[in-house]
Amino acid sequence: GPLPPRGRSSGVAAPTSPRPLGVGMPLFGTASSSASTAPPRSSAEDSAVAGAVIEGARLVARQPTALFAAVDSWQELETVQLGDVLVASGPPRGADGFTMVPVRPRGAVDLSCFDVKAPPAAFTTRPSASLGEVEGPEDGETAEALDKLRAIRKEAYRDKYGGPFRRRRGRIGWICALLTAPLALAVSLLRCVLGAALSALSAVLSTFLRPHVWLGALWALVAVGAVGWQSCAEGVAPSEVETQALGQTFGPIRVVCESHHPWARELRGALWSAIALAAESRVLTLQLADDAARARDSWLWPLFGWCPYRDASDAVARCTQRSEMEKVRSALDCAALRRAFHEGQRLFHPDHLRLKHPACNDQVLEVCSVALNAAMEERRRILSCPAR
Repeated sequence: GPLPPRGRSSGVAAPTSPRPLGVGMPLFGTASSSASTAPPRSSAEDSAVAGAVIEGARLVARQPTALFAAVDSWQELETVQLGDVLVASGPPRGADGFTMVPVRPRGAVDLSCFDVKAPPAAFTTRPSASLGEVEGPEDGETAEALDKLRAIRKEAYRDKYGGPFRRRRGRIGWICALLTAPLALAVSLLRCVLGAALSALSAVLSTFLRPHVWLGALWALVAVGAVGWQSCAEGVAPSEVETQALGQTFGPIRVVCESHHPWARELRGALWSAIALAAESRVLTLQLADDAARARDSWLWPLFGWCPYRDASDAVARCTQRSEMEKVRSALDCAALRRAFHEGQRLFHPDHLRLKHPACNDQVLEVCSVALNAAMEERRRILSCPAR
């Protein structure tokens, strides 16, 4: 007949088996309060059950038994109560005449003390003994319970494998937030600017796609053409020299529009005002774009590695505003001029600037040193200092 179950409850144990650790405390799941045990299985039934055990299969204790340290070990680690659920970590193996199954996260159990249930196929976040979760009912699991289990595993994975930008707690969280604050601010600013540009482009495109816009433009052209046909005439400018060849007269063409209607003067004034407003708007737009480019290059170049100077003239204008250049221009004597020039040479040297701004070209990096030499020569001439 089949051997009795291996473990302390069956009376089959190694003579030197140590005292089990934590006796009386369930290892996984919820232990049943009933002390009844299932009847023993035959050899054929044990063979059928062993064939159903695969990795991930759930093992439900059909009687109290022990959790051993390994498949071939008699050391008892813990007590498994009736109804407790374990998860197999591999296929069953024979040891000393018993069929042993390795389980998660450690140890092995005697298969004759367990009923086998197949692992879930469609749902991969069912509670498992490897995470210390409690097994719920098999049937009728609600969507809310499944969502909670998914959230638990997602949070555990994020805390362990979230990378450098995962949510942290305590002092590390404050340090990470402080270090990444400029980058987050720059990204938010770029997102706002890009969103505004896309919104403006979308508004323009949507405007051009409307038929009444094209009808209005066509009506305006027809109106301007009708007014010009009635009030304007063209002719050859009399002040210019005319050239005749092959019976044709070549010379500049002058178009003169004349009208006695009161609205003509108003239209002329509105036209001149629109031209002046367009010119002023163009100048203001260029100035704002220049200021925005300067601010972008000044603030964001450390983050993105841009060259902080747009061209050589911009580099000269910004270098002349540095305090080192001002010390050279305002030196009171030759010794102060020499010290200021040496300090400026150290900061404005092309090799130093190349290490600080590798994205700038050589022409931009050399103009600051040239401007420093010119300022030094001018101040040396004023102070009558000896040549270097």
